[in-house]
Amino acid sequence: MTFFILIVLVLLGWLALVTVGLFAIVGFQDGVFWTIAAATVATALGVVLIQDLFKAALSLVATFLLVAGLFVLLSAEFLAVVQVLIY
Repeated sequence: MTFFILIVLVLLGWLALVTVGLFAIVGFQDGVFWTIAAATVATALGVVLIQDLFKAALSLVATFLLVAGLFVLLSAEFLAVVQVLIY
C-alpha cells in the first residue's frame, strides 16, 4: 500500500510539472482551458468505461462540473449555472 501511495505522489508531481510548463508555454488562460478540457475527456471516458455504477455516476457529475467550468472560461456564466442546476 505504501508503494502505491508513493507511485501516486510521484505521478502527481510529474503532472504538476507538466501543468506548470504548459502554463508557461501557452499562457495562463489557455493552460487552464487545456487542463479542464483534458480532465473533461478523462472523466467522460470514465463514465463509459467504469463498471461500477456509483463510480460512473460520480464521474458523470465531475464531467458536468468540468463542462460548467469550460462555460465559465467562455464567459457564459448563465450556461454554466444552467448546466449545474439542470443536471
